[in-house]
Amino acid sequence: MEKFYPTKAGLEYAALTAQGKIIEFTKGKFGDGIRSTENIAELTDLIHPLGELPISKKSVKNSTIITTTQFSNRVGSSILPTFYLTEIGLFAKLVNVDGTDDKEHPATLIGYAFDVHGDKISGTSLSEFIINIPLTVANADNVIVDIDSLVYPTLKQFEDEINQRTTEDKKLQDNLNEHIDDKSIHWQISMGDKEPTGNNYLWFAPYNS
Repeated sequence: MEKFYPTKAGLEYAALTAQGKIIEFTKGKFGDGIRSTENIAELTDLIHPLGELPISKKSVKNSTIITTTQFSNRVGSSILPTFYLTEIGLFAKLVNVDGTDDKEHPATLIGYAFDVHGDKISGTSLSEFIINIPLTVANADNVIVDIDSLVYPTLKQFEDEINQRTTEDKKLQDNLNEHIDDKSIHWQISMGDKEPTGNNYLWFAPYNS
């Protein structure tokens, strides 16, 4: 997918953020449709959708919103038969400042990407990866994302998290070992009515005149 094209609704929704409207990204979709005479600007759905792309997070760079979605060829409990990933789309709706849905601007396709060849997704094994979808809006502060609470990390995300935690645990253990190996005297400083036990302490007892 070389480029992400906004639909007519996408351009309208993005422009309305400058007027205080809030655009809420709801989900992504993927499919194997073959575009022929379809006008991208007029599309409201993929040509041949196969599944959804749950949204896991968003990031902002200047006025561009990067929506991170997670692809999986497992739909429900089954892996899809082999297909070519030729199209993806991002869906959104407008929300009023009071949090209610703008009924004149419901959830619809706001951006579309396609590849006439597409990547082959095998139906014999599980395939999961991240798809980042960019969209430029007039006011990035007026963009929210409906995060899917059931999104699971991809294998790479899981491995990266494990590696990061392993590194942090090693640093913690190294600091602990350094502290244990430190032969200098450590003093316990206590304040209160009861004298502390052990050696090497400073006790600040209450003063009674």
